[in-house]
Amino acid sequence: ANVMEAARDFGKKMYVLDRPNPINGIDLEGPVLDMTLISFFGLFPIPVRHGLTLGELARMIVGEGWLNYNSNVDLTVVPMEGWKRSMWYDSTGLAWIPPSPNMKTLATATVYPGTCFFEATNISEGRGTPKPFEYIGAPNLNSEKAVSLLNRLRLPGVRFSPVIFTPRADSTSAPDPKFRDKQCRGVSVRVVDRKKYRPVLTGLMMLSILHDLYPRKIQILQGRLDRLTGDTNIGERVMRGKVEKEILEQFKSQLDQFKQRRAKYLLYPE
Repeated sequence: ANVMEAARDFGKKMYVLDRPNPINGIDLEGPVLDMTLISFFGLFPIPVRHGLTLGELARMIVGEGWLNYNSNVDLTVVPMEGWKRSMWYDSTGLAWIPPSPNMKTLATATVYPGTCFFEATNISEGRGTPKPFEYIGAPNLNSEKAVSLLNRLRLPGVRFSPVIFTPRADSTSAPDPKFRDKQCRGVSVRVVDRKKYRPVLTGLMMLSILHDLYPRKIQILQGRLDRLTGDTNIGERVMRGKVEKEILEQFKSQLDQFKQRRAKYLLYPE
């Protein structure tokens, strides 16, 4: 968005060489951003998992007039050849190039839309380990109990197992990770059926279970969590211990409206 605004302000053309959405272009999940919660984490009224490519998102930003002041950007999106919305990144035949230092693998990208919520807590989200966002934990956490409670939920497409990890500093990906050089016990997230897996729901249920287990020890920065989820109601319910597997059903109409709104900006078939 900042590049688009700069191109507009300086009268430059902007070209986007499109690339795949690594976790497919069909599945949508999570609230559509409450625009009172605009921040670095979210600038536009899109859901946590939006199913757009970068080129499609750029088209939507311009087409919906979402940029500051005006959206008169001379935008050209160069589409991909051969990509379909149903494809995951490992179906493309392309090598994985980390888009961020902690987005090391497709497995990380798959779980990230939900386990990123732990960035609003004092629980380690696995930075400084080989599997950031796939490992969640803290020193002395009862991982066996947490794993038992999580697996009992039978969340779609995912299984949990105990894990022991020690976050280490890394100048690129984790200069100062939570619990640096301290052994942590926690939960490993393993996706067993990515077509059924719901990362946002999974992340919220993990957060809820751990908070319920340690209400006095786990600190949640609710304002930060609100900005990550795009909604204030979710954070309030987590804090009150009122989270059920149906928590995201309330956003179905939002997602339906977003899906209709984004349709004219899509470039690729299913």
